[in-house]
Amino acid sequence: MNLVDIKKIVFDVIENVVGITKIVPIHKSKNNLNEEVFQIKFFKNDSSLVDLEIGIIVLSNINVKNVVEELHQILTYVLKKNNIFLHKLDIYIKGTE
Repeated sequence: MNLVDIKKIVFDVIENVVGITKIVPIHKSKNNLNEEVFQIKFFKNDSSLVDLEIGIIVLSNINVKNVVEELHQILTYVLKKNNIFLHKLDIYIKGTE
């Protein structure tokens, strides 16, 4: 599975998790306007393992722990169906709305 397919899967999952309003870049830089919204890292010796780093904005007055757990469970399930295994998931809460 290639990078474009994994990005589509991750976007689809994040769109369907209740409480997440936006996906934002993890590290903002003024020089780079075409910053990736999230990062996907493959392992050199095993291309079926991935690390994900995602920055999100959530609704105010929502339990973030539940949102993160739901996002982790759904991503793990959907990626596993495609023979991709989630090694590490870093979620950065960048704000509330």
